[in-house]
Amino acid sequence: HALPLANSSRALYMEADGRHATSQDYMGLGKKPLPGLSDVLAMRHRAGSVLINSGMSDLLYFPSGDFSEKFVDRLRSDELGILLDSLKKRFRYVIVDAPPAFPMPETGILAQHCDGVLLVMGAGRDGREQLETTMESLEGADILGVILNGVKSTPGNRYGSYGYGYYGKKGR
Repeated sequence: HALPLANSSRALYMEADGRHATSQDYMGLGKKPLPGLSDVLAMRHRAGSVLINSGMSDLLYFPSGDFSEKFVDRLRSDELGILLDSLKKRFRYVIVDAPPAFPMPETGILAQHCDGVLLVMGAGRDGREQLETTMESLEGADILGVILNGVKSTPGNRYGSYGYGYYGKKGR
């Protein structure tokens, strides 16, 4: 989702899901552990030293680093806010890829420092109840919208066989 933004201006894609970091392999960087967010928050590396040129337009990649149980505690420190503020000044777009918002506590912490949140839901897997629980766990975050992955299309139905709808807070 970050590549279209990088085509128009400087963008940073930050992998913040240390448990299941899959974007590193997707970007052709292999599965070898790379220093990243967890290492920067632990003060083992400087942010500039872990950024990787993705080779795709003007997109830089910020790996998650090695996940440990201390990661969530480090996210609660002032360092996260300082880091994200400095990245927002350097990049036009900072896209933070976080783990599922419920039950993972780090997503709610990260969302407090982001200008907006896009929820990614799976058609046929995630229902209204999961969406409502997720939105409750992100209370106070500016939820911009929902991306629905895995919608199966049928001939003559351009919206897909699962239909479409809007779920949001009352009054919105």
